[in-house]
Amino acid sequence: IIFCDLICNGVPSNRLLEIDIKNNIKDIKRIVSFRDKVDGWEQCLAFTYVNKDNNIVRLRGEVSFFLRAFRVNYALRNCCYNCSYCKMERAADFTIGDFWGGDLSDEDKKNGVSLIICHNKKAQNILFNISTIEYKKIDWNECLPNNPRIYCGRRFIQWIIPRKILKIIWKCNYKVQEQVLTDSLGVISKKRFYWIGLKIWRIVILKIEQIYRKAKLLSILKSM
Repeated sequence: IIFCDLICNGVPSNRLLEIDIKNNIKDIKRIVSFRDKVDGWEQCLAFTYVNKDNNIVRLRGEVSFFLRAFRVNYALRNCCYNCSYCKMERAADFTIGDFWGGDLSDEDKKNGVSLIICHNKKAQNILFNISTIEYKKIDWNECLPNNPRIYCGRRFIQWIIPRKILKIIWKCNYKVQEQVLTDSLGVISKKRFYWIGLKIWRIVILKIEQIYRKAKLLSILKSM
């Protein structure tokens, strides 16, 4: 038996998809891909579906409500904000996920590069004997800084919009849901000055999260 676990950012609430279908993609018949990477791996994601006329429709990331809300991370499952599986000590043979950061070529940035972590000799033997995989050995200093979900399962971002407030937002109209859940509040507009408080609060929370992750990363690297 070979065990493999994942580097996971978190699972978004299915309510995001329900909101999108109800307000934007009413002609949907079948979902093809939540994150279509045809145009590129890093920033050119698209929500792809088949409409009722059996045509394939691609909503780019900057247009799709679901993808915009997914990127902001306000509406993940509760357990994803304090995931006990995001740690260096793992029970699996392999850990796999997207490789972010590092010295990548433009082609690699477009096509994507995977990260494979071998936790024992058995995993190393399996990987090194697969001739169809092109791989490059890297150290922890290259893969950990831009992949915090390898070692840190705690997210402070959940406090930007607490659960009780989120329950109220689920009941609001689409305009409010879109502005808040996709973080597209226009604080520059005179009519929306009241959102400035939330924007400042977001900056503070993300800074705290960044400091916490950095401290945890330094502690891990020093212990190696």
